[in-house]
Amino acid sequence: MEAIDLARVGLRMRNAQREYFRTGSQAKLRESKGLEARFDRCVAMILDGQKELDFGEEEGSLPA
Repeated sequence: MEAIDLARVGLRMRNAQREYFRTGSQAKLRESKGLEARFDRCVAMILDGQKELDFGEEEGSLPA
């Protein structure tokens, strides 16, 4: 994992949060919470010195 990958996840997370607070959409709230969990896993991975992170079947790779 590189810093750019963490930044991309963080940006997507913040955008989803802004959209939720703007609209109150439950779908955006769920998206935001999912991205927060992904961000937390990315941070933990970096702090643990790992090189790869498995997001499971639903998430094949980091966002572009």
